[in-house]
Amino acid sequence: MKKVRIHISKLGPIVDQEIELAQMMLFTGDSNLGKSYTNFLCYYLFNLSVSDRLNDFILARMQGYTDTVDHFDFSLKTDDLRLWMEEDVKRFFGYLLAYPDIDCDVHFYFDETPIAITVSIQEHIIDNDESKSLSIHLEVNQKPMDLRITKALKISEILTWIKYFIIRELTGNVIINSILMPPGRASLLSGSFTTQRGSSKMGLYEFFLTDNDMINFRALRSASLKDDQQFFQSRIKKLIGGDLIFSKNGLELQLETGQSIPIEAAASSIKELAPILMWMKATSAFQYESICIEEPEAHCHPMMQAQLGDLLVACLNKGSLLQITTHSDYLLKRLNELLRLRDLKDKNPDRFEEYCVKFQHSRNLILDHNKIKAYYFHYSPEEKCVKIELQNLSEGIPFDSFSKIIDEENKFDDFINGYDADM
Repeated sequence: MKKVRIHISKLGPIVDQEIELAQMMLFTGDSNLGKSYTNFLCYYLFNLSVSDRLNDFILARMQGYTDTVDHFDFSLKTDDLRLWMEEDVKRFFGYLLAYPDIDCDVHFYFDETPIAITVSIQEHIIDNDESKSLSIHLEVNQKPMDLRITKALKISEILTWIKYFIIRELTGNVIINSILMPPGRASLLSGSFTTQRGSSKMGLYEFFLTDNDMINFRALRSASLKDDQQFFQSRIKKLIGGDLIFSKNGLELQLETGQSIPIEAAASSIKELAPILMWMKATSAFQYESICIEEPEAHCHPMMQAQLGDLLVACLNKGSLLQITTHSDYLLKRLNELLRLRDLKDKNPDRFEEYCVKFQHSRNLILDHNKIKAYYFHYSPEEKCVKIELQNLSEGIPFDSFSKIIDEENKFDDFINGYDADM
């Protein structure tokens, strides 16, 4: 992944802080410190390649195109895009949170590489077929790419390709879908986007409902499971004690007994997890998808939280981009175990193999610390603002926020125990 920095001059309670993007972004710390806002910043950037937000910016810079596109040039300076994004992200947060007056002063920094895209289109006859196709030659920063389509090219399709290329050149990733899993998602699982449209004025729930409908449609359309999906299928059954099935009756939990119940009647933990797990089951190209998840561990038993960590790392290892906020020390503990397993595999392969055999652990289920950046949020009374600290992963993800409360509880216990001894 290319180096991308986001500087937050002001966003809610956060002042003058900076993060750098990675394949997995992990945000921890106390509540009400801006973790979700920062998570949504990452989502904003990855979502640009699949939303309509960039369309007007691109159209204003396309030269020589007509409604029947046959040739045009497109180029931009990174600084122009950055300035546009710094205004657009304010509009994005206003809509996302139904809070147009939010303090939002954010700056994006990329490798200073200008982007130039040239498109040439020619009509060809497909071999042994009377129908016609279009041969499209694209050059992105002088890198050639040839495509062939079998229908007339529309400006909307050209815009889609350009957005993919822009984000690819800026981040190093091609993103086809950018999924949002907001807090409280379980309450919106009944019905479709159409029936739930008026349930909230917040744009983040509109995004979720649209994404959830897309995920369920994928599941309904999948006739057979591919190898990746079979892996997740077996893990999910172990996690929730059953299977998630989407049919004409909606989303259901199929118990091990064979009985099916509507998702609304399932345990709260399963309802919260259901959209995430359905995404894992239905996705066939993890490397082209980004997912932003708020507190994936909500309502889950500690054992489920640890098992969920395995599933998230499996998605990461298949190429997905993940942005996650969490309050779960169990989830962090499991991620640390997978980090240590990666080190063990490198330093002592025989011991690693012994571990995999003894605990029936998948040899591919390890976590590379180069793929993850973990940030700890805390309030500084001296500076009266929120600080965001990049965590040193050389010895695993620190449990800073959890260690603090444990220390305070131990002091309380020591005081009470000392009082009891005096009695």
